[in-house]
Amino acid sequence: DLLAALKSASRSRQGTTSQLVAFSCLSRLLAALCERQDPESTPAVYRTFVYALVEADNSTAKDFAMRNLMGFLRHFEGVPVGILVELMLKKFQVSEGEALSVVDLELFLVIVRHPRCTVRHAEQLAQALARSSVEDLGIGRAATVPLLAVLTRFGEDESIGIFVERFVQISLSKLMQRGLPKAQATQIQEVLVKIVCLPVAVIELIVRTLVLQVCKAYLMSYEALHPNLQSILDLWPTEESELKRNLRGGDDPEGRQGSEAPPQSEGGFLELRSVTPSVQGFGDFSAHDGALAADGAPTSPHLSDQVVSGQLDPDSPRDRRVQALAKETEVLRDELDKAKEGHQKALEDASRLRSEIDEAKEVQKKVQDEVMSLQKRREEILGRKAAAGGGGAGGQAGRPAGLPGQGPPKKRPDSKQRQDSKQKLVKPPTEEDLSRASDLLKAFIEPLNAMFTVYAKAKRSQAGRQQVLSIELFEQILADFEIAPVRLPKNAVQQLIRASKLRPKSGEETLYLGMDDFQSLLQGVSDKAFRPEEATPFCDFDLTIPLGSQDALGAPLLQAQAMVQHFIKVSAGSKIGAVRLIRPTLTRALRLHVLAYARTTLEALNGRLDEGEVELSNVPAGFEVIIKDPEPIYSVPAFLPIRDSERHCVELLDEILGRALGVHFLEPTLSEESKPRAVVRGHPNLKALEPPPIVKEPPPKKKAVAPPAAKHPLGNNNTAPVVSEGQGSETSAPGLRRGGNAASAPNLPDAPRQEPRAPRQESRPRPAPKQQPEPPPQQPPQRSAAP
Repeated sequence: DLLAALKSASRSRQGTTSQLVAFSCLSRLLAALCERQDPESTPAVYRTFVYALVEADNSTAKDFAMRNLMGFLRHFEGVPVGILVELMLKKFQVSEGEALSVVDLELFLVIVRHPRCTVRHAEQLAQALARSSVEDLGIGRAATVPLLAVLTRFGEDESIGIFVERFVQISLSKLMQRGLPKAQATQIQEVLVKIVCLPVAVIELIVRTLVLQVCKAYLMSYEALHPNLQSILDLWPTEESELKRNLRGGDDPEGRQGSEAPPQSEGGFLELRSVTPSVQGFGDFSAHDGALAADGAPTSPHLSDQVVSGQLDPDSPRDRRVQALAKETEVLRDELDKAKEGHQKALEDASRLRSEIDEAKEVQKKVQDEVMSLQKRREEILGRKAAAGGGGAGGQAGRPAGLPGQGPPKKRPDSKQRQDSKQKLVKPPTEEDLSRASDLLKAFIEPLNAMFTVYAKAKRSQAGRQQVLSIELFEQILADFEIAPVRLPKNAVQQLIRASKLRPKSGEETLYLGMDDFQSLLQGVSDKAFRPEEATPFCDFDLTIPLGSQDALGAPLLQAQAMVQHFIKVSAGSKIGAVRLIRPTLTRALRLHVLAYARTTLEALNGRLDEGEVELSNVPAGFEVIIKDPEPIYSVPAFLPIRDSERHCVELLDEILGRALGVHFLEPTLSEESKPRAVVRGHPNLKALEPPPIVKEPPPKKKAVAPPAAKHPLGNNNTAPVVSEGQGSETSAPGLRRGGNAASAPNLPDAPRQEPRAPRQESRPRPAPKQQPEPPPQQPPQRSAAP
């Protein structure tokens, strides 16, 4: 209660004072618990302080809390800083527009220097700091301080080396961008120079290697180095001179120095020297390097015109390089045109192949339909032959006998025998596998009950009327759901019945199936008609139940799942009315099954979250971890002097109003602090996904017509309706109540005697009991005993 009150006070909107007092109390409480080395209360207080700090909106209270936290971290070396790093970086990722402040950088510096800071947390901090040091001109230089601390402490680690390599590559690419502000370029150069000057040899080697590689690639395309790269390369004068000497192949015959500025574009950036008139004009080229012609002859407006007209001097080394470059450019153009033609041809071939694949799929579908129709026709022919009874003799009569000296022709094993031989090699299922399959069918018991009810017929027995299925109706179910004879031959049903050892009841010749027998037979059908490979994961409201391997789950469970999914698929597109009636129950059962998986997984995840065992990377697919506030409790304040009964009544009225209109008149109170909770991604409230119950409409009631009044045998027609005890029916008796006698009939309390009435068109209001007249004087004759 104390922590919840302090956390709510840290987020109070009444003023900054209450927030400062709350953070001060939390910091003092945390310091006192650490001094006492209390292992039970310290984690909870530290976690509350960190969450309150991350969720704080007031900058003054946040800076005050950070200052206290920095002093706390400097004083105690055993405090875990991982949760603080992850939550703060997560907040900065969510709010992209919020930049780091100076207090944040100071806290990062304290965390980096803390003994409990690991390499993984340091790398996360370095990524955020590197981005600010390059892009933010306001605090970029301040962000380099904790960044350099990370590189100094963990520079020898491999992961930090990979980070430095990526950072240097991005920084060098930014330095060569067009339109880069000079202030930002200077800031990037400062960061790189500071990193090079660190006392870590590995980092200096990484930066030097990348800078030399980039400069070498740049000089292969341009005649001089980019000014921003030149300032970085000046750190290694020996490597710079060796690099330029290797690229130039010796001294420049024309005496041009590498420090001369190359031609630049309007934005002040380097451009590739081209020999084509579309990119670089000869006037700009001559302005930078002087006139090309040694004899002082007038130059042509474009360098390519000189190449074509032959005005270049073949004895000049520069002109020879220009001619070679022109030839290479033409070759590259030809290769580019050929590559474009090849790409266009590849696109045409790909479109043609797609159309051929579509045609092949259509042909395959037609062939499958023809095969299915032929199989059905074969089953019908075999059934007619078996019914005629002459199929065996006729088949043997038309079969040729063996050749002389040879035995009868060998009988080739049919598909059933081959299937039986394959099943012998399969590992038999265990009791646990069968129980898993049975549990899955129980999860879909509602659609199975609906399927049984739709096809079942009423049968009278000694126990009363019962809904049962005959074997013919069971086969009809399999046929309507496209299982027989497509997947299962007709004679397989009789084999399943014999294997399940079902027998007719005593005194009956025909076997009838109850609901339990129907479910057990369906489990046998899944074993015979479906393969484990056909099962796919159940999916609903964007949540998928993972499908395990056959060794882990067992073949019976996967076969039962494949059968249920087959039921769902067939019911969605069937034209049979009985099959379409079962579709809503299948959809409802699938939703309940996925909801049960979601609740089980959430319960396990939340339990592990409470113990601090789950990381954000280990959350299963379809789930996520959020910081969830507890549901508020609307109650009457405890200080009001009212009775408990009145308090309960007011709270009940508030609850009724909230459920009806969504409005409460009582103030909410939080029962506990906010904590990370696992939820389904996109559906935090699972109650809203629960399907409504299926309500069956009652049959229309027939209008009851009153029977004509029967004449009493004694000549008295004033018969009164008598209600029998324990029932709602009325019995006509001459002034007697069931269980009474004639002697007690006249002594009954005065009550109006009702006469039998014929149906009337207009209903009149029944008079009040006080205004009813006295009963007529005529009474039935008294007898000694009831008839």
